[in-house]
Amino acid sequence: MTDVVVKLEGEEAGDSMRLALAMDAFAKWVEETDDLNDASEAIDFMMTTEHTGSCLRRKLTFHDRSHAAKFLVFWRSQRTVTDQVA
Repeated sequence: MTDVVVKLEGEEAGDSMRLALAMDAFAKWVEETDDLNDASEAIDFMMTTEHTGSCLRRKLTFHDRSHAAKFLVFWRSQRTVTDQVA
């Protein structure tokens, strides 16, 4: 199985508090909405931080492409909601 890496740069990577909250909310959302009877199907992800010299990059690693896609949809919707509230 190949890992899928999602790289967030610039403003997305710099707002670590919003990203951390979104990751927690995503994990809770998955737990509440997905019908995962098999523990091997559970969504696992890991976040690392990379300093490129000129900017900060967050790298999210997922074990499955569909899980990464679900997170990106969730992350973008959360950012839109938060931006509209602010």
